[in-house]
Amino acid sequence: MSSGASVVGSDDRMNQVKLARRERRRRRRSTTLLVVTIVAAVVAVACVGAAFVVRSDTTEVRSQAEPVHQQLREVAANAVDAERRLATLREKSQTATTALVAVLAAFQAQVDASNTAVDAANQAVDQYNNGQAGVGDAFRAVGDAAVAAVVERTTAVSTAVAQAKTALTELAAASG
Repeated sequence: MSSGASVVGSDDRMNQVKLARRERRRRRRSTTLLVVTIVAAVVAVACVGAAFVVRSDTTEVRSQAEPVHQQLREVAANAVDAERRLATLREKSQTATTALVAVLAAFQAQVDASNTAVDAANQAVDQYNNGQAGVGDAFRAVGDAAVAAVVERTTAVSTAVAQAKTALTELAAASG
C-alpha cells in the first residue's frame, strides 16, 4: 500500500506543484498587467502634458503671427491701391501726352500758316516792286486767306494749350 499511497501522495504533490505554477503565472500576469497599466498611464499623462505644451506654443506662435498677418493684409491693400493709382497715372499721362502732341501739331500748323502768309506778302511785294498792275486786289484775296488761316491756327493753338494745361493739371493732381 505504500506504493499506492505514494502514487496518491505524488499526484497530490503534482497537483499542488501545478497549482503553485498556475498561481505564479497568474501573479506574473497580474504584475505584468499592472506594470503595463502604470506605463500606459505615465505615457498618457506625458502625452497630455506634451499636448498642453504644444497648445501653449501654438497659441504663442499665433499671437506672434497675428501682427505679421495684419501687416501682410495692409501691404496687400496698399499694393491694390498703388496699382489703381498707377493705372490712373498711366491714363492721365497718356491724356497729357496726347494733348501735348496736339499742341505741337497746332504750333506746326500755325508756323505753316504764318509761312504761307509771309510768302503771300513777299510775292505781293515782288509784284509791287516790279510794277505789276492789280497787285492790291491780288494781295487782298491771298492775304486775307493767309491771315484768316493764321488766325484759325492761332485759335487752334490756344485751344490745344488749354486742353494740355487741363491734362497736366489732372496728371499733377493724380500723382498726389
